[in-house]
Amino acid sequence: MKKTLLVLTLLTFYGLTPHAQQYFEGNLVLEGGDTLNGLVGFGPEGTFVFQKDKKTKPVYKKESEVSGYQIGYDIYRKFYVEVLMGNFPEHRIVFLEAIVEGPVTLYEYKGKGLLFGEHTNHFLHHAEIEIPFRVPKRSGYFRAELKNYFKDCELIAGKIKSKEYGYDDLIDIVVKFNIWYEENSY
Repeated sequence: MKKTLLVLTLLTFYGLTPHAQQYFEGNLVLEGGDTLNGLVGFGPEGTFVFQKDKKTKPVYKKESEVSGYQIGYDIYRKFYVEVLMGNFPEHRIVFLEAIVEGPVTLYEYKGKGLLFGEHTNHFLHHAEIEIPFRVPKRSGYFRAELKNYFKDCELIAGKIKSKEYGYDDLIDIVVKFNIWYEENSY
């Protein structure tokens, strides 16, 4: 019993030290616009840990101080959005992962759901609009909302209306719309 308690104590202590922190190559974008490039880790609930390199002392940043971050090729930006927890909408400030970037960016949010489950929400964001639009998963709502969202591109809007494009085609829809937009913007 004493050995088990000693091992658990050591593991707990070691797990709380900076040496046990897992870091990734990346950057933090601070609310003021500054960018910290180096090693990024995730600290206790709601914090990031940053080191310029392995030899420097860790710096802790609260989520409220960070507007975005990048780890490898994965880019995350902070937004105030409506996420679905089960079937219940909830407004939160969260970090969304950019899946497709362009004039319209497709974001994904994976969060904890009700009863310890997980849920995924997708968002569309146009640079001129402050709040990303949550893409509905239900077929009828999806078609109605997205054919309106992409109404400028009749080819895509028509494929959404005719059910040729559905929720599982979001990446393809956004990529094709961004290409169309670049070719047709003045």
